[in-house]
Amino acid sequence: TMMEVDMNASGTVNVACDITSEPYDQSISGDLHLVVKFGEEYNDEDDEILILPHGEHQLNIAQYVYEMLVLA
Repeated sequence: TMMEVDMNASGTVNVACDITSEPYDQSISGDLHLVVKFGEEYNDEDDEILILPHGEHQLNIAQYVYEMLVLA
């Protein structure tokens, strides 16, 4: 048994220019593809495969979403 999580996000971030230090809006976009499998114990060593213990009923993807947006 497995689940697939596909997510994409796009928007703008107000940042300072490296040359002039003037603020401007920078477009960003990011994609997340995560495969969730069930196994004996929790394992998130692989960036694209998450293994949850059998019987687990909650999935916290906050860190994955954070990384998707920061690396966008």
